[in-house]
Amino acid sequence: MEATDGKVQYDLSKFIESPVDFINEHFVDEYSLSGIESLISGMNEEIRKQDSRLMEMVKEKAITGQMAYEKFEKLQCATNDLIHQMADIQTPTLRSEQSLKILTADIRALNRAKINICNTIVNMKRLLMLSTMLESLGEKAKNRKYDEASGLAVVVKELCQLIQPLREAPPVIKLLTSCKNLMNDLKQQLIEDLEIMLSLNTTQGYLDIPLELEDVCKCADALDEDIRKHIASKYAKYITQSYESMFPMSFDLKSLDHINERFAWLRRIISDFDELYGNAVPEHWNIQASGAWAFFESCRSQIVSMLTTTDGPFEPSVLLTSLLRCKEFEQELDYRLMNYSKEKPPLQRHDVEFPEVMAGELPSKTPRQHERSLRGVLSRCFENFLGSWITNEEKQLQQLFNNIVSVAEDDVIMQVLRSAKELFTAISVRLKAVMAVSCEQTLFEMSMVFKRVIAKYQGYLHDRLGKLDKNNTLAIIAKRSGHIIATCDYCMESLEHLHDEIVEAIAPAYKELINFSVEKEKIAVTKSDAVRKFLDYNCSFGPIKPNDSSPLKELQERVLDVINLAAEHLPPGYLNYVTNKVTRGALSHLRNVIFSLTSATEMHCQQLLLDSYSLQKLLTEEVRKTVDPLPLGYMEAVTSEMGKIQTLLKVLNSPEGHTDAFDALLVENGGNCTREELDRILAIKANG
Repeated sequence: MEATDGKVQYDLSKFIESPVDFINEHFVDEYSLSGIESLISGMNEEIRKQDSRLMEMVKEKAITGQMAYEKFEKLQCATNDLIHQMADIQTPTLRSEQSLKILTADIRALNRAKINICNTIVNMKRLLMLSTMLESLGEKAKNRKYDEASGLAVVVKELCQLIQPLREAPPVIKLLTSCKNLMNDLKQQLIEDLEIMLSLNTTQGYLDIPLELEDVCKCADALDEDIRKHIASKYAKYITQSYESMFPMSFDLKSLDHINERFAWLRRIISDFDELYGNAVPEHWNIQASGAWAFFESCRSQIVSMLTTTDGPFEPSVLLTSLLRCKEFEQELDYRLMNYSKEKPPLQRHDVEFPEVMAGELPSKTPRQHERSLRGVLSRCFENFLGSWITNEEKQLQQLFNNIVSVAEDDVIMQVLRSAKELFTAISVRLKAVMAVSCEQTLFEMSMVFKRVIAKYQGYLHDRLGKLDKNNTLAIIAKRSGHIIATCDYCMESLEHLHDEIVEAIAPAYKELINFSVEKEKIAVTKSDAVRKFLDYNCSFGPIKPNDSSPLKELQERVLDVINLAAEHLPPGYLNYVTNKVTRGALSHLRNVIFSLTSATEMHCQQLLLDSYSLQKLLTEEVRKTVDPLPLGYMEAVTSEMGKIQTLLKVLNSPEGHTDAFDALLVENGGNCTREELDRILAIKANG
């Protein structure tokens, strides 16, 4: 607040910000109200200034708005001019677009016309070539110039395929009909010529002109696959007729010469064909294989007829010998036929006038067809008649079993009874023999024979184990039990190997039927009984007599004897088990001796304590010399149990009046004794 010319000047900005605070500050009493007029005049002056500034701002805004409106009108005029110009440009553009569409359609039409013209030209060239080639092929076929006709036939067949889209046109129909007739005539002509050249015709025929068999076969390959199939079928019929003419009657299996004559005849037939026609007839025609199959079918019919009509069973040796001879010949012939090439050579196309209209290169190879194997065609005929051989083999196995089990004292080979090795060796020999002749029903029946013989041998082992009793010495019990245990292990291992061999060789339909689980389970039970009998007879200690500790002197010797016998006579895997078992038995026996006391003298208690120390030394030091490494957890178990026994003996040997301190020995207090054990010891001590 300032005073000017006797008037008070106020800061109006503060008044505007906070009128109430301003009035309270400057007009606190009546005297100060004298300056109110100065405040009012100052406010009026400020209002006039603000009005003047506001009017100036309004004038400026009005001028600015007028200028903006003028600019907007100019911009709108320019926009309208631009729209008119765009409309003038769009009209010829639309006309150009329509012209372009018409031009594009014309170009497409011209392109289609060009393609159609080109296709027409190509088809005309193909039709022209086909017509020309047909004439040439007909002429070559008439003159039997098969070398040139083969190339023409390839081209004609390809052209016929290429003009198939035009097959509805009458001229094309006529041309294709002529082509089909010519091909059929040529096919029939080739078949007749091949039958004459291969001597397959039933009537004697002659060729007017000499021909090359290789050229004829080449033309047949180029013309139609059915020609090869027809010749193969014709040759098979020829072999069948020749075989039936040569061997009209069934033969006797007792003489192998009869069946060998037939095999030799087929060998000679195939060799003669290879010598006469092998270089000319393509190997992929499989002519020799067709003849072999025809021979096998006829020979098999005779074998089946002979086997089913002959009175009485055949000798097993006769059946087996004939079967093996058939299998040998099957393998021989199958291997020989496999050496023939099965791939068709590439076809050679004749030169053409317009090579550009052909499809391209011809495929060089045809897919190789699956060839049937001759193995088993003859030998499988004997499958249902080998029962007598199986019966004979079972009798021989039974006789062998009776011989090996009739020996009073069975020898041992590496802890295994000789009888087991002889039996499974005989089984292995017979398995190889039967797998050489059959992998189906006969092999399955022989596996049943093996099951019966093995079951009898398991019974023999069980009876042999039953002859052991307490009257035998510990050494004899350990020795014979160990032999039976090792033999059972050997039998189970041999059964696994036998099962795997049979399953690998036998036909899939029989695989699930091969099972030796019952026999293995029974042998496992016999082994368990042998182990149990060894432990029962060797790990049981003498009866306990109250207040008599003299048997404890024999306890240590018994433990060492049992462990040494197990190491000597039992398989290696059982030593740790026996060590654990006999050790637990010895500790349990010592514990029972202590609890059997009715009274305890100081000398008696001290002797028991000394015996426990001696036994602990034996179990921890002497046993280690024989059993190395010791069983897992053995030392901890022995130390813990001996600690409990020695604690009980110390309680028994303690002076009177210290019973209150014994609670610290309980398990719940960190000790190693139970309340029941401690109470029993204290009761014995009280009786002393």
